[in-house]
Amino acid sequence: MQINSSINYIKNKVETYGLQRSNRFEVSITRNGQEVANSIPIFSVQFPNKSVGVIGDFTTGPNIGRNVPINFDYDKTSSLLMTMAIDAKWTNYKAINDWVESIVNDGSKLNGSGTGFAGNRYTYVNDYTSILGQVILATLNLQDKIASTFIFSEAYPIGIFPLQFGETEKNAVMFATVEFNFRTYTFKND
Repeated sequence: MQINSSINYIKNKVETYGLQRSNRFEVSITRNGQEVANSIPIFSVQFPNKSVGVIGDFTTGPNIGRNVPINFDYDKTSSLLMTMAIDAKWTNYKAINDWVESIVNDGSKLNGSGTGFAGNRYTYVNDYTSILGQVILATLNLQDKIASTFIFSEAYPIGIFPLQFGETEKNAVMFATVEFNFRTYTFKND
């Protein structure tokens, strides 16, 4: 495939398709088929790179031979990050916080599927399938039509970043950043 970088080619592509705006998107978060919070205003989304994992095939030659693709790999140092505005009654924060707290049983209930010892009591990881959800990020064109979709499967929140309060933050909107783990994501161009 030849890449044409002439100014006329680029101009033609921009005029034909337009350019995606980074602030034109919608996010849907579901768990067990139900929307987690139907009014969570998501202000930003960041997800890690997607690459192909490789392994050496140990053929004769320098190093470990050639690299052979084996699977998709996601950056292990970052997750799906979403920053949301917190509503005045904190209902959207509560929805995410309740989900986080439902993932690991603190030991007061004995219905977990796995155990670990933390802080003088046993903890129980609740059934994996019960904690799963799905995050869908849809990009929008200038006519508010869906241009593409990213679907994050087996997603669940693993952390809520520190909240910042302060007297110097006069009339500032309160934001919370939530970190989601996910198994894989797929991309569809609509």
